Amino acid sequence: MILMLMKILMTSDRTYKEIKEQIIELCRASRSAKELSFELGINKIYLVNNYLKKMVEEGNLGRTNPAPRARNQKYYTVINNKE
Repeated sequence: MILMLMKILMTSDRTYKEIKEQIIELCRASRSAKELSFELGINKIYLVNNYLKKMVEEGNLGRTNPAPRARNQKYYTVINNKE
């Protein structure tokens, strides 16, 4: 309980960009929305609607399953080699 409260307090001080960077780092190994939600201390539905969907559309993340609402859906970092 205390750990969860600490995560919530820490989340409120982070910017949108900082959270996106953390998601990219965490998804170097594919993770579910539930796992990311726990790691970041952010509500799962909020995380999916405000971060994961947008990051997939932007090309920062990929889905392990083409169906967006698949039960076993995981997200992974897409590495762009456009240098």
